[in-house]
Amino acid sequence: REAVEVEPILDALPKLE
Repeated sequence: REAVEVEPILDALPKLE
């Protein structure tokens, strides 16, 4: 699993709220 994909995902979670 690459953390590179997790960074943008975690950053998008707060934007959805």
